[in-house]
Amino acid sequence: MRIIQTNGKMKMTERESMPAIDKNVLSQRNGIRQVMRRALLQR
Repeated sequence: MRIIQTNGKMKMTERESMPAIDKNVLSQRNGIRQVMRRALLQR
């Protein structure tokens, strides 16, 4: 992933892509939580 900055401000294309990135991060965190729960249950 590239974040292009101009004078400390992100371009419109980068701003528009931010919500999708946030969703991906949230889904990854949820996946990690599920894996941790499975590990705890297996113990």
